[in-house]
Amino acid sequence: HRRMPHLILLDWMLPDQTGLRLLSMIRADRQFNELPIIMLTAKSMEEDKIAGLDHGADDYVTKPFSPRELTARVNALLRRKTPEHSQSLMTAGAVQLDPISCSVSLDRQKIEIGHAENAVLQQIERAFSYQRLTVLRKEAAGWHIDGNLTESLTRIALSMRDLGIATGWRNEQLPVIDSGEHVLGTVERAAVYPLGFRSRAVHLVGETSDGQFWVQQRALNKANDPGKWDTLMGGMITAVDTVETALERETWEEAGLRLDDLFALTYGGVVQVHRPTADGVGSYVSERIDWYRATIPADRVPVNQDGEVAQFAKVPRESMMAGIAAGKFTLEASLVTAAALGY
Repeated sequence: HRRMPHLILLDWMLPDQTGLRLLSMIRADRQFNELPIIMLTAKSMEEDKIAGLDHGADDYVTKPFSPRELTARVNALLRRKTPEHSQSLMTAGAVQLDPISCSVSLDRQKIEIGHAENAVLQQIERAFSYQRLTVLRKEAAGWHIDGNLTESLTRIALSMRDLGIATGWRNEQLPVIDSGEHVLGTVERAAVYPLGFRSRAVHLVGETSDGQFWVQQRALNKANDPGKWDTLMGGMITAVDTVETALERETWEEAGLRLDDLFALTYGGVVQVHRPTADGVGSYVSERIDWYRATIPADRVPVNQDGEVAQFAKVPRESMMAGIAAGKFTLEASLVTAAALGY
């Protein structure tokens, strides 16, 4: 049987991550967040001690240290240890819900469940509470972000990365938009889906003069829909983009094609997508897609430039529709293609 430790001695310098990051993760996990923690490290500067304590350490001991002093500090901390029962646990019969760790137990056996945006925000809020930061708080009407929106979202995104909630970090800012398409601020791309923010994308349906279609297979290392087939081009609209500049950039990066080389480039319309995704913890896509169509000249062959495409293929309409029906295409590509074909 696995036993719960009475106390944790935590070094700052660890092989795979910093002690501060591990400390934040421990304080955000209900199973361990009440454990006494002493940081034991050679980092003796005042700002290092403050950082350790602000991240949730109960005590901070610098090297070299006396074993007797460490033992005395351990004993003093253990004497102050209090039971970790929490009123936030909710029980109904044999079912117990822990809203902070976002877990459910049945007859004391943990059940793995999907996370929602609310649960993600609760984890982030708890991590901030141990750092004594007031960036995110829950109110009756919903979640409130304090301070400058972009600056606060940057801190939230970094906390999400440390907690393993935001994966596939890109150092790329996407616009934060409301239901009226107004830009409110910006946020790191990796945090958009886990937070359920609305996003914008652009797609290009590539046709040939003989009625076939150019399609791409997404790279196998993509965080979302790896290995699935897509339209000739599909990319996000960043905070510094317009639809037109994103179309131009993504068409070159994904397919190696210049817009001036295409025939009959026309705007097709808008497709709205709302769906869960496995891209991160509790992720949800709410995306507006502006799509275009164009004819690819016979002497042009798409060549990927950014490493995010496994291969291109030129396929007849019937083969493409069969692939869509078989679930081989992304949902976004399926909807855009259906719109392009008049369905």
